Amino acid sequence: LGGEVKTFSGNAKVGSGPLIIAEVDESDGHFRYLHSKCAVVTNIEREHLEHYGTMENVLKAYKEFISKISPGGFLVVNGEDSVLRDVAKDAPVKKITFGLNGDFDVTCKNFGFERGINFELVFRGRNLGKVSSPLIGRYNLMNILAAMAVCMEAGFDLRAVVDAVKTFTGAKRRFELVDRIGSIEIREDYAHHPTELSSVIKAAKDYSSGRIVSIFQPHRYSRTKDLMSEFSKCFYSSDVLILTGVYSANEDVIEKVGTAGIYDLIDKARFEGVYMVEKERIPEMVAGIVKDNDTILLLGAGDIREISGELVKKIREKRA
Repeated sequence: LGGEVKTFSGNAKVGSGPLIIAEVDESDGHFRYLHSKCAVVTNIEREHLEHYGTMENVLKAYKEFISKISPGGFLVVNGEDSVLRDVAKDAPVKKITFGLNGDFDVTCKNFGFERGINFELVFRGRNLGKVSSPLIGRYNLMNILAAMAVCMEAGFDLRAVVDAVKTFTGAKRRFELVDRIGSIEIREDYAHHPTELSSVIKAAKDYSSGRIVSIFQPHRYSRTKDLMSEFSKCFYSSDVLILTGVYSANEDVIEKVGTAGIYDLIDKARFEGVYMVEKERIPEMVAGIVKDNDTILLLGAGDIREISGELVKKIREKRA
């Protein structure tokens, strides 16, 4: 896996069965060389153009990845993603769709995802009963449906699958609790693409009884440039937004590209406050504005997590 999972105590686990399960992504193009019996594609978006150059090249790479599925294998796709549906339509293997709102092979009824996920699983029109998970958010419900689609198609025991979903607590740096200070929660999430950011902030808003204070560090100048407009629109479920400088990820600085560009495009009237703050100054600043029941989100794929300890310390001091 790309991230660490608590139940593995790491990012890999050696089992005793005949299957190899791997999480891969499109970031450097190497996924095109993998052959699989089953593949799951959750979405396709305008991402990693620093490698591909154009969206057309991204789509070609996904088509190549899908073409490597073995004859007799199957492809699980997000039926709500129109770009993905178009890319997958000519795949010469069995396709299984999942989604919440529509006519999909795997879907659900009576679902909720605010303080935990609960739903009734529907597989090819048959209601297979209730499923629960300690995770939150629509995006995690979609991920669970994708995983269950694989398991059901592969013939796994339904009860074992339901039990596994119930006990899976997620990956590190995915809405991970850093600390609680009274009724205040500090959580960290690796989200760094606008769709990811919007999804986790909306989930946090449903989860929290107080305000959402989002702290975001952009990752890569190239991504910031390519998705500037999208970044300016993805934070609106936050009550307070704090932006800090771009984490370069070893990229060269792009002239006139940076956090200020996102700040200038944001409709600030939709927040209680929007601020640009140097990373080192964020803990003191947040400690001065935080309120009871707030959920503070540390968002980004760079080194924003480095301030978590100081943030907790400053809030404790202020509220002592």
